[in-house]
Amino acid sequence: MQEMIEKAIQENTQNGQFSRLSVAELSSQLSLPKSRVTQALQQLLKAGTIVRAGQKPVLFLDRSVLEETYGTAIEGDTIRNLDQWLAAQTDQGQDFDRLIGHDGSLSSLVEQCKATVAYPPQRSAPHSDGRNRHGQKHDRGPCL
Repeated sequence: MQEMIEKAIQENTQNGQFSRLSVAELSSQLSLPKSRVTQALQQLLKAGTIVRAGQKPVLFLDRSVLEETYGTAIEGDTIRNLDQWLAAQTDQGQDFDRLIGHDGSLSSLVEQCKATVAYPPQRSAPHSDGRNRHGQKHDRGPCL
């Protein structure tokens, strides 16, 4: 049974299917009671074969696959935030960190856009016959 669980963890870790590595998912995949899966996971953690990651649901990943894939040693048996750890290993940062302007560098441009939209402040809208409220006719040519 422990070998089955270890093999499932290894395969899912290699395939990047981390969401399938919780106690509930492993139990469902292997048709085993959660208590037996939990017991086997505790033994694998003690042996150093796997690491736990995140909180609710806690995921269990194969240590050797992660270390080989990302070329780094994992200290301890826990990765607190898997997304941050993966981002640090791949040197990409998280989605918001990759967004242009996330650090406020576009704030002046956004303010200019707001000012442009608000200018001129009191522009009169034309009536349905093409005249504004002052009776002046406007050429409503094509908008470019």
